[in-house]
Amino acid sequence: MIGASENNNLLLVTDGNANYGKDLFDAISFVSQTGTRVFAVKQKNIHNDASVEIASAKNIIIGNENVFNVVVRQGGTDISYRLDVEIDGKSVMSESFTQKEREKVIPVTGAFTSLGSHKMKATITPSTEDRFNINNVFYKSIFVVPKPKVLAVTSDTESPLYTITKSLYDVTTVSSLPSELSLYKTVIIDNKGAAELNADTLRNYVGNGGGLVVVGGGTSYDKGAYNNSPVENILPIISRAGEFKGGRNLLF
Repeated sequence: MIGASENNNLLLVTDGNANYGKDLFDAISFVSQTGTRVFAVKQKNIHNDASVEIASAKNIIIGNENVFNVVVRQGGTDISYRLDVEIDGKSVMSESFTQKEREKVIPVTGAFTSLGSHKMKATITPSTEDRFNINNVFYKSIFVVPKPKVLAVTSDTESPLYTITKSLYDVTTVSSLPSELSLYKTVIIDNKGAAELNADTLRNYVGNGGGLVVVGGGTSYDKGAYNNSPVENILPIISRAGEFKGGRNLLF
């Protein structure tokens, strides 16, 4: 639209949904600043129509509770319907809604206990006008994968970070960095000084696609001699103490 606007008459027929490049509002704002006149024909809906969609990741980790967003859209401004959601043929939600907004997101939680393919189904049954029923059912395939192997290099197995990570992934805990990291999807370095880490091992691991999370603490970053070290060269940061500004404040 932007490229074709100069010295041209352009007729654009659109539903207003931009899925690539600038959105419609930004494009109109830009061409208006160049002196191009923009006219819009706004039509009033003759009929209302509703649709349903399940928006979520396709690959799910086994055992973890996930949130699946069921998105209900309408062409008008008022619709009532019953929403039914099934996972592998079993009902996980059956609830009625009255929707005033054009788009409503309804979260549904669920967890899978077996690997492989699973099927979700969302169905809306409108009790008010709905022009077409072909978009009232949505199917989604879910593929459940094993928990990724994660290596936690930490001396604190009671930290909140470790507790959360342990509940979500297949975590191996060590106190020092091993030389072989290829078995793990991600390595978490928790509060370790530069002298405790082998930069070449980490660099090769990250270069081959491994994930790296480096968490600060009392013995890491500026307090762990990261500044100008080989470990710092791997990280997208410069580790040095912040400049002190201001005076001294005393509170009794």
